[in-house]
Amino acid sequence: MPETHMSRQQKSQFIEDGFVVIENAINQDVLGHARDLLLEQPLIKDRELLVTPELTTHPSILALFNDSVLADIIRNEMGPYPEVISCQIAVTPPFDTLGGEPGPHVDGSWSGPIPDSMFEIDPITTRPKNAAKYFGVNDEVRGTNDGQLWLDPERRLSIGSYTTLVGVALNDQLLPGNGQLAVMRGCHEAVEEAFKKQRDSRGVIGPEGLDWPRIKESKNGKPFYNGLPDAVRQKANEMASEKEPTENWPWPELTPVLMNAGDAVIAMQKAARLTRSHRTGRAGLASNQRIQKWQALL
Repeated sequence: MPETHMSRQQKSQFIEDGFVVIENAINQDVLGHARDLLLEQPLIKDRELLVTPELTTHPSILALFNDSVLADIIRNEMGPYPEVISCQIAVTPPFDTLGGEPGPHVDGSWSGPIPDSMFEIDPITTRPKNAAKYFGVNDEVRGTNDGQLWLDPERRLSIGSYTTLVGVALNDQLLPGNGQLAVMRGCHEAVEEAFKKQRDSRGVIGPEGLDWPRIKESKNGKPFYNGLPDAVRQKANEMASEKEPTENWPWPELTPVLMNAGDAVIAMQKAARLTRSHRTGRAGLASNQRIQKWQALL
């Protein structure tokens, strides 16, 4: 019978690394139904990055969590949580830059279109000079990534929160670059410290807060949406300097979460991560659920 609690070793790894893999978490019948449903769709052939709501709320997809040992593990280790009624489906075509070059980020903030030139970015606010064009007149228009710029009327909270992310591999992701999730191993404590400093500054928490420019300039002089606080990006650079990049894994600061079909990963929100990490010839399929126990950020 599958274990419905984390072992002491798994708990230690979760605390130290910010994530843990649960092997054989999904019944093969449940896994097969979900995978067959996705493979019936023209997602990879038509190069579609976003999956329809009909799929993200389909009972066969949600069963990967709701009808598996994962639901019990999260309930036993975290406590009660709202019903899981939707999810994210990550479909990564092989040898494809669909969605742009991926980069590490802390989940929960807006990430829609931004200007193509740094000349269009205000160097003080790190926002587009014509902010209304990209953010909406009242900063409340939902972006293309279905996220909001601000989560409160006072405009002091620019990042959402949840307690943990649960991801399920629907195919073999044991080879780095085969479409899997990746995390900055152990960086969750640095992210927590960055949030605490922002909170104590009594300013914005999230992008546009202390030491977190919303838009920065890349090495090639182009603007990019900055998904990491400065202190965490510095830590990422230090981690990258300790390892050599490879052809299939050019992000040495990130640890690929290697899973077989039916394995699952449980990760903290504060574990900065990367998705669409695809450098091999096989499509990556995964289902991700963000589980929220409470709304508090810290």
